[in-house]
Amino acid sequence: MRIMKLVAVLMLVGCTANITPNEGTNENAEKWGCGNYSEGCFINCPIWLSADRQLGKGTIEFIDVIEDTSFRIDGLEQRWNWCLDSNGTYMCSFTINVEGIGRYYKFLNDEETAKPTDIFQCRKF
Repeated sequence: MRIMKLVAVLMLVGCTANITPNEGTNENAEKWGCGNYSEGCFINCPIWLSADRQLGKGTIEFIDVIEDTSFRIDGLEQRWNWCLDSNGTYMCSFTINVEGIGRYYKFLNDEETAKPTDIFQCRKF
């Protein structure tokens, strides 16, 4: 109850003004907002991801940049890939697990495993 009141107050004062609803009515489409790991995405969502499970496509938006991505369900995670190199390998990836933890990866020199460059708290809109 207390959290609901806080969210209502934040909405009234405009703190969630950057939240955008899912686009279109496609039942396979979804939208995620991600923010600082400690604060989450209630006041500021600097990263937006959209996905269409049926088409296997999506987008990632950050700092007024929008990149088209491939999208897939990878085990218990959702995965967006972009930065396709000349060999047909994706060099950038963003995953969200079942707990809403987002991880950004930048692969270098054909790395198959890498540690995340940054970690975020994400929520579905």
